[in-house]
Amino acid sequence: MILARRLARALLLLGLLAAAAPAASAEESPTSPAEAAKFIQDLGNRAVALFSNYKPAEAAKSEEEFKQIFRDGFDLDLIGRFVLGNSWRTASPEQKEQYRTLFETWVLNTYTRRIGAYRGETFKVIGEQPIAETDALVETEIGRAEGPPLKAGWRVRNVQGQMKIIDVLVEGISMALTQRQEFASVIQREGLDGLLGELKTKVDNLKAASSGN
Repeated sequence: MILARRLARALLLLGLLAAAAPAASAEESPTSPAEAAKFIQDLGNRAVALFSNYKPAEAAKSEEEFKQIFRDGFDLDLIGRFVLGNSWRTASPEQKEQYRTLFETWVLNTYTRRIGAYRGETFKVIGEQPIAETDALVETEIGRAEGPPLKAGWRVRNVQGQMKIIDVLVEGISMALTQRQEFASVIQREGLDGLLGELKTKVDNLKAASSGN
């Protein structure tokens, strides 16, 4: 009975992921789970090595290296368009360009400023499976110096011959879907320009905090 309930929850989660994920184009081919797993493990190894060798005196260099790992791993443009939802289709070219720039800068700066806090992490792939015909879901376990291991799932897609992460699940919660809901709430209250203004404020605050360190 317990196994049946776990299987049902897993199938429900995969169904929700399939419905929520960014749509694949006709040019994209099915993603090999084995190749996706290798891609995620290699990416994780790069990040762990960077964290292990982090030196405050070389913070700027490490931050740029981490941003490059992030760009290599994530399809930020695809994720950005997904989390903006229907507003992407109705946005003007100027709004789209401004949003692309702000979204990428916000994401990169948000995670990069935490780089010095990571210590003693381990990263290993514990499973992989196909999902929604075009993608692969890679399950990982991140060991931490303090607290229990963190389990995360990485939704990977073969985008024009390159493996890219299009969503992350932390303890079963889709980060892309969560962000989409948050953006939708702001747009409903303040419109797209309101969201752009809020993103710009976040970016400016992160830059100010970084320069103050």
